Amino acid sequence: VPAFRQVSDMRKPQEIKAIVEENKPVFVLKNSEVCFVAISQSQYEEFQNLKGRKELYTQLAVAEAEHKAGAPCLTHEEVFKNLRAKVNGL
Repeated sequence: VPAFRQVSDMRKPQEIKAIVEENKPVFVLKNSEVCFVAISQSQYEEFQNLKGRKELYTQLAVAEAEHKAGAPCLTHEEVFKNLRAKVNGL
């Protein structure tokens, strides 16, 4: 269950830190509206990993759709040959 605290509670960082260390997000409110969320570093890293996976799956879906639409396919040898040429400036 997430915790909600007023922005004035930021004067008590140990209380916020204790909640965050339990892997619970802390929604900080100002005038009854969320102004930011405090999360642990491990939660942030998990979010970044999920975000990266979503981007990868999106790119794979685009590639699959292009393939089904008849886009030309390259073998892995052709792909690496092209990459080597770009890296070597050829």
